[in-house]
Amino acid sequence: MGLVISNLSIDCVAPRELASWWAEALGWHIVDDPDADADDDEVGIVPSDGREAGLLFLRVPEAKSVK
Repeated sequence: MGLVISNLSIDCVAPRELASWWAEALGWHIVDDPDADADDDEVGIVPSDGREAGLLFLRVPEAKSVK
């Protein structure tokens, strides 16, 4: 069995806001978590057809830095 990538993780300051923007832009939907609130540390979005890997937005405390 081969390797399967299920999510691409993206570090950000406001995961819910960024996930909402990208979900609307791509026509995807947010993975619903019954315990979710606006301060969640992680929010995922997936395509409607399930064919591509999803995006997982993760809250990080540090600001963006140049690498």
